[in-house]
Amino acid sequence: MCGVWIFLSLWTYHTPVSWAWTEATWHTKQLPTAIYSRMWYVGALLQLRQFMKIEIWSDFVCPFCYIGKANLLQALQELNITDAEIVWRSFELDPSFPQENNTSHYQLLQDKYQLDLQAAVDKCAQLAHIGSSCGLEMNFAQAYYGNTFLAHQLQQLAQAKSAQMAAQINQALFHASFTLGLPLNQTDTLVSLAAENGLDAEEVRSALNDKRYATAVRVDETAAQELNITAVPFFGFDGRLAVAGAQSIDAFKEVIQHILTHDAADDAKMLRQ
Repeated sequence: MCGVWIFLSLWTYHTPVSWAWTEATWHTKQLPTAIYSRMWYVGALLQLRQFMKIEIWSDFVCPFCYIGKANLLQALQELNITDAEIVWRSFELDPSFPQENNTSHYQLLQDKYQLDLQAAVDKCAQLAHIGSSCGLEMNFAQAYYGNTFLAHQLQQLAQAKSAQMAAQINQALFHASFTLGLPLNQTDTLVSLAAENGLDAEEVRSALNDKRYATAVRVDETAAQELNITAVPFFGFDGRLAVAGAQSIDAFKEVIQHILTHDAADDAKMLRQ
């Protein structure tokens, strides 16, 4: 069976790092769409399912990932879906960023697009406003930008524990990055964050020092490369439909409702609508 990727490519971070916005993007209500077809797995969907698996590739320094995640969770809530299996996949925007360094989102924009400081501040303020409408507090004056390899290892550890712990740690990492501006490249920071959310501090410290979950991070990133995922956030639904970008609640609801009420043979029809 072929999985059909739907790329509604609005508001994504790319790797190598670049900001994928234009002035038109900020004002248009029409989502640009590119359609890619790719083999996802062999088999056939024999019956409709009342539950789904959602795989999310994202990075903790990506504001669009935080916003897109919030909209997806709100869509699930509005549809009264409580049994979706969510798998948090690792994706580093810039794996080559020095482990010991960090910078600001302001500086990132200044360096990438030769903006002056005020222009960078204004761009981030737009994002913060969008985040606020999703119930997120995004403090770009102190938000973290840097290497996230250790943070993804913590996410993998939490996912090995339980889906609930994975979701809790995922939210804690985004909050630490964008609201608190904590250095996610430091083991002590991650150990404290993990302990505050119910994980054993010594187990986490040992796992991070030993790079126990480093391979799991690399497996997710290899899968992303094989699927030609070059921008995040990226959401895969049941191995059938995929959406890229910080989509609206309604856009997510449309995809979710399609998955729950149609079999895979109808996916191509959705693309032609």
